[in-house]
Amino acid sequence: MQSETRQKQKLVFLGNSYVGKTSIIERFVSNTFDPKSQPTVGIDFIGKNITIDGKNMRLLLWDTAGQERFHSLIPGYVRDAQCAIIVFDVTSRHSFESLDRWFNEVKQTRGNEAAIVILGNKIDAERVISSQEARDYAMKKDILYYEVSAKTGKGIEEAMEQICLALPADHSFLITQSQVNQSQFEQQTVVSNRKSVQQDHNVFKQLQQQPTTKNNQCCAKSQ
Repeated sequence: MQSETRQKQKLVFLGNSYVGKTSIIERFVSNTFDPKSQPTVGIDFIGKNITIDGKNMRLLLWDTAGQERFHSLIPGYVRDAQCAIIVFDVTSRHSFESLDRWFNEVKQTRGNEAAIVILGNKIDAERVISSQEARDYAMKKDILYYEVSAKTGKGIEEAMEQICLALPADHSFLITQSQVNQSQFEQQTVVSNRKSVQQDHNVFKQLQQQPTTKNNQCCAKSQ
């Protein structure tokens, strides 16, 4: 069997709660949308193989929680990422005004070693942030900006393809799938990352075991 070499790239999705990070990932990976999707607790992970312009890639998509109680854990996942994708909701000025916080978090952790991209989600709804305002912000920061809708799927495939093409090559991450069984690779990836942040996952577990009160119950995530 001919070997297939894939470039492994870690992409971390950041942004406030309810901006639609999970929905964007689900739409990109499986072309599905769940209007009752719940907010992410801690960190979720999913992998996807893609081939773009002859480049074979294994994307490791890390979905992070936007709640403040998890914010201190984010740097541990950004530290070895090739790209940080910061998502905001075009119908929420608060989420747009939070971009600086997420942008500075990435810069403090990775400097110029990771690409930063902004996604404006929910363009299918009535927006309060114009395309021009968002583009002006991205130009000021000298980073890429794309607009998408997780609900309809508009723009997601195109945005992710452009992001992948812009990612720098890192030959230290090359893997040969004829030598590594895919299921084993998935397990090794998760175990490797969990070892480096085992304490973080212990915190997640403790938080999940805490009783939920009426005041802090999470409502369904919008698209």
